Amino acid sequence: RTVSCCGDQILLNGEQRYLRLVLDQGYYPDGLWTPPSEAQMRRDIELAKEMGFNGARLHQKIFEPLFFTLADEAGFLVFAEYPDWNGGLCRRWQTSHEYRRIVQDEWKVAVE
Repeated sequence: RTVSCCGDQILLNGEQRYLRLVLDQGYYPDGLWTPPSEAQMRRDIELAKEMGFNGARLHQKIFEPLFFTLADEAGFLVFAEYPDWNGGLCRRWQTSHEYRRIVQDEWKVAVE
């Protein structure tokens, strides 16, 4: 796969792609942040596509690796955000050394 830009256009595998993304917060009524099944993850992708979206911004949660596989198989683009929580503190850019260490350790696991 290739992703590139030509002027103000985004190209995926050399073809222009207009991004129509939905915000997916990954909440499930039966498990909060844990999907109850592979079928439910697949259904979320199918529903978004049926509504005309071609991808999702995965918001403030590390999604299950299987979700990425299912999205790839369905041709559904995903952009994942790393959770940036600092214990509810209002000065989010003034973080402790300990907090930065935790984030670095978690990020290594998330990327693998």
